[in-house]
Amino acid sequence: MLGIIRRGIFCITSLIALTAVPWAAGEKNSAPVPGPVPAQILTAKKIFISNGGSTAVTDPLNLTYDEFYAGMKSLGRFELVAAPAEAELVFEISYSVHYIPSVPYISEGKQGSPVDGQCRLVVLDPKTHITLWTFTEHVEKAFLTATWRKNMENALATLVIDVDTLTSQPPVAETPAAKK
Repeated sequence: MLGIIRRGIFCITSLIALTAVPWAAGEKNSAPVPGPVPAQILTAKKIFISNGGSTAVTDPLNLTYDEFYAGMKSLGRFELVAAPAEAELVFEISYSVHYIPSVPYISEGKQGSPVDGQCRLVVLDPKTHITLWTFTEHVEKAFLTATWRKNMENALATLVIDVDTLTSQPPVAETPAAKK
């Protein structure tokens, strides 16, 4: 019995000591140093907006593409060009809906319950076709078409703000150690 009590006291003391060590050492949980934004994103002036399509019947009129295009045009930061060959960046906008297959519900030719609508923006380098950055905004579910449209417009407006925020950063200067 005495052995069990000693083990219990030892475990509790060890637990206290282990949790106190980082606090006693003065360590703080610091956020990681942000990685650099690709230079092409920060310096590009000409972009081509590509319609990446939609997996939902609820976007039959290319609302995703049209609303995003209008938002980027109103931003005024980029010249929107008519061909990818003229662009420094390609912005591919798309909309998708993900389903839970276990729920017995059939809609838009898919089985399952619609769970999550997403507007996705992929920023591509037109020369290498490498993805430089990706943004995803979730579209709130809605029962009425008018509400869905409002939710979609909000998600797309947020994407435009995300692009504006990212491209407003000053380019990170290379450190002498990084040049080696």
